[in-house]
Amino acid sequence: APEERVSASAATLNEARADRAVKRSLLVLMGAVGLLHLLACANVVNLLLGRAASKRRDSAVRLALGSSDKRLFGHVFGEGFAMAVLGGAAGIAFAALATGLVTPPTNVWAPRSFYGSLAPFDTPAFGLFELGFGVCLTILTAVIVAIPPALSAIRLDVSSGIRAGSRGLAVDGLSLKRPSARGVLVGVEAAFAMLLVVAAGLLIESFERMRRAGRGVETETVVALSGAPSEAHVPASAAPAFVTRLLDAASNVPGVISATVDGGAPLSGSARSTLHIAGRESAPEGQAPSVLRHYVGPDHFKTLGIPLRVGRAFLETDGEGSPRVTVISEGAARRFWPNQDPLGQRVWFGSPGSVSSLEQSAVIVGVVGDVVYSPLDQTQNFASFYTPYAQFTYAS
Repeated sequence: APEERVSASAATLNEARADRAVKRSLLVLMGAVGLLHLLACANVVNLLLGRAASKRRDSAVRLALGSSDKRLFGHVFGEGFAMAVLGGAAGIAFAALATGLVTPPTNVWAPRSFYGSLAPFDTPAFGLFELGFGVCLTILTAVIVAIPPALSAIRLDVSSGIRAGSRGLAVDGLSLKRPSARGVLVGVEAAFAMLLVVAAGLLIESFERMRRAGRGVETETVVALSGAPSEAHVPASAAPAFVTRLLDAASNVPGVISATVDGGAPLSGSARSTLHIAGRESAPEGQAPSVLRHYVGPDHFKTLGIPLRVGRAFLETDGEGSPRVTVISEGAARRFWPNQDPLGQRVWFGSPGSVSSLEQSAVIVGVVGDVVYSPLDQTQNFASFYTPYAQFTYAS
């Protein structure tokens, strides 16, 4: 209608293909890696400060014999820098070797989209960019960890350094009365470590909560396979026969008890459609409620272990030429028929133009348990409507 208002947002292709949930997860992971890196830097600096304190007498002797502060600074700085560079080089080499061993699960990097991704969004790789990033990070880290011990080496009193000798360790050690640089670093390390431990504990608790969350289906003995045949090769008219041959072949595999088909899978998303209910005023264009749509086989609920609450499941006779039927979820019953018996109600899917056509409607014959179809970190829509693939289907 002319008065309708439509809003849209523009984004680059790569931004549009990247899932925001994956971005957030990667940022959390990168934050943990950054904290771990800072913790390692503080630890190395503390060790180098201890090493510089143990060589305080040597530094005092060098200064007494005429060595300049600049030369002594360069000597101590070079030792720490070389040590950090060797560690960084080993880390870069390990990253290059480990990258080739990482094989992510199929589509783990792809965005969550019913239509799939245009191409693989990202895969683990190690190239010139990663090498350059590693080299720059190594140099920066080496400078950060080498400067504090070098400064501590030149900031000492020559006479007291020669007299104290190795006892300089005690002078520069931890003290509640006079905090030293090493004491501050120990506090920083403890703070970073505690932050990492708390964050890891929260993530583990969240993961365990997700594992314990009910999915509504059997998860131990079910295997899922996916495919999207082209409608150019399998047109809509041939889709039911194609799906039947596919299910027969799967059912004949040794060890398979039963097989079914669906346009989506638990925790992975589902097809959607709009709903229209007989006897109720149709919602305006674009405002009809959105429900999950499933095009399934006769043994769907038995295969996935979805409990039947009321009515019946699908029969072999619920095919082409027979009255159209649908089985709904408890969530759909609560949402659309809160104080009614949904059995026998008639519904339409899709365009409101089909509401006047009785043969396009489906009668509710059963109610089954709710199933979690969206990923656990997304808002769930429990209003599911199941129909036999022989009555409503398409190739993919």
